Amino acid sequence: MKKVIRFINRNCFIILLIIFYIITLLLMIIFGVFMDAINSITSWISNSNNLIIVATFLLVIATYIYSITSRRTMWYKALLDAKKDYRSPEMMTAVMILYDLYRKYGKDECRLKMEYSRILEEDNKKIEQENWYKSKFNLIKGSLSYQRRLVLTFYFHLYDLYKHNILPKEMIFGYFHKDNLSIIPKILIPIHMEQGKYDKADTEIAKQQLDKLKELYDESIQYQKDIDC
Repeated sequence: MKKVIRFINRNCFIILLIIFYIITLLLMIIFGVFMDAINSITSWISNSNNLIIVATFLLVIATYIYSITSRRTMWYKALLDAKKDYRSPEMMTAVMILYDLYRKYGKDECRLKMEYSRILEEDNKKIEQENWYKSKFNLIKGSLSYQRRLVLTFYFHLYDLYKHNILPKEMIFGYFHKDNLSIIPKILIPIHMEQGKYDKADTEIAKQQLDKLKELYDESIQYQKDIDC
């Protein structure tokens, strides 16, 4: 080993010169091959038929890049709109009102349903008795049923974004995690059927809507489990 080191020290200049020569030779070969390839491609493209093929290929690439960019823009806008709706004063107020009801009666689901039905009856009587449309409008907007509908509509919209692949689930459940969606099993599902009874809605349709809410909530739990693993 020492002999090798001494040889290198004595012949350092010659070794460097040889290395430089080899690198130069390789670069010349590579550059020559590269130039030959460029010339071949240029002559091939100069053919009109080949030119159409190249133009078509470039158009496909441009379309693909545009579709990716458009999709990302759509994702950003859809997520931004959902965030704005969720953070809106109306949505925050509706969620607070529903959770106030849950804190009072949520330990007993039957009691929760009964109280919701009772408040629903009271609100509707006030609305029916009011003749002035501006007051009627304010009463409707302040009713518990309206607050429930506002929150429910938002989560149905979130379900559509997820189910139809408008937004990747990583974006949906990364922001609207299971804590945000816990209102679904706690409040929305129990009182949804009660509202349906009052409205005399189709029971089968109401169950289908509940299945959507359950699927959305279950997917949020599964997503959380997957990222925790």
